Amino acid sequence: MSDAIDVPASTDVHGAVDAVERLRALGLSERGALSSTGVAQHQRQRAEGTITPRTLDLYATSLERIVARASVGEHAIPVDFWDVCSPAMRHARYDEYRMARTLAQPDLQSYLALLGRAFDRFVAMKSGAGAMAVAAALAILEDASAYIRSGHSTRTVRALPWLNQPQQTLVLWQQLLTGSTRRLPVIGLEIIPHGIWGRFNVATIWRYASVGSDAAWGVSGFHPDYVGPATNANQIEHMAISAVTQLMYHVPVAALSAVEYAQWRLQRGVEEDEARADIALNHAIARDLLPYFSVDNPARSVERLMQTLSQPAPKR
Repeated sequence: MSDAIDVPASTDVHGAVDAVERLRALGLSERGALSSTGVAQHQRQRAEGTITPRTLDLYATSLERIVARASVGEHAIPVDFWDVCSPAMRHARYDEYRMARTLAQPDLQSYLALLGRAFDRFVAMKSGAGAMAVAAALAILEDASAYIRSGHSTRTVRALPWLNQPQQTLVLWQQLLTGSTRRLPVIGLEIIPHGIWGRFNVATIWRYASVGSDAAWGVSGFHPDYVGPATNANQIEHMAISAVTQLMYHVPVAALSAVEYAQWRLQRGVEEDEARADIALNHAIARDLLPYFSVDNPARSVERLMQTLSQPAPKR
């Protein structure tokens, strides 16, 4: 599908309102924040002829649509988050203008709402006003399941077109949570190649909403047996990556556990408690999530895993 978007010029919709003023009205920062371009740079590029007035008109229109479609809860996604050209985007020959045109297309309207809802859950969790980390992350899994079940666009996981619906759901879920990529040991294969979509996750958005604050999910809702060292804050990330690895690549839990054990024994800085916690989490995913997971009814597996992770891990 082309990333062109059929939008009128700003003079057709907004009268004499300049595109730069429309960007300011959306709340875009003047000088940029966390690598965003910022109003002043857009204005400068238009004046220098680097971009055309129409390009900036279309950009403002696209951002207006994106902001409206992603605003589904109490906590809006900062406009500066959308105003970025990441390294992955540059590699794929996208800039912020092309990315905004793509996101503003009708088939991604539901995706923007899904991302906005996920961010709303994350902010509530971080503020202490919502569910703990495990419950919030698993609620996003239910949201992702409903999205896939409803037949919405899967082009954000298009890098893996052979996935079935449960696999698509778990990849989309992991992308929404952290968007991180791991590589399989020895062969170096990327486990989850998100490409340009990797930055569209709630942890990255949080950095724009609360500059300088910790963007990690934390470990609330996990029993200490699934956490290990007190410094460990990435078990939500590990939970999602383990689920994707096991379901998508059919990696046996025993093999994952062997990798964790080997890293503890051979890799400097890996503590035994950390390895044991990761092994316990891998087994919980294999035992209590994946056998019961269904895109049509994810609640059964979500409730089972949440209950498991709140209690001591079985002794091995």
